Amino acid sequence: MAPGSSRNGKHTTAARRFLLGFILAIFSLQIFAIFLSIQISKALRNVHLPRLLPEDIGLLVASKAYTH
Repeated sequence: MAPGSSRNGKHTTAARRFLLGFILAIFSLQIFAIFLSIQISKALRNVHLPRLLPEDIGLLVASKAYTH
């Protein structure tokens, strides 16, 4: 028998389905993170600061969401 397989095959399909969902979730989160970073860079294009802290980015995103 192949490693990871059970006699009735239920275990492997559940594990495969879980793994597929997990990979899909990670993939969609990465797409969302890329989209968010593009939006942040667009928002910060007109702001010229020497260094941006994560708090500054959070405040900027919050103020953008509040004004629109």
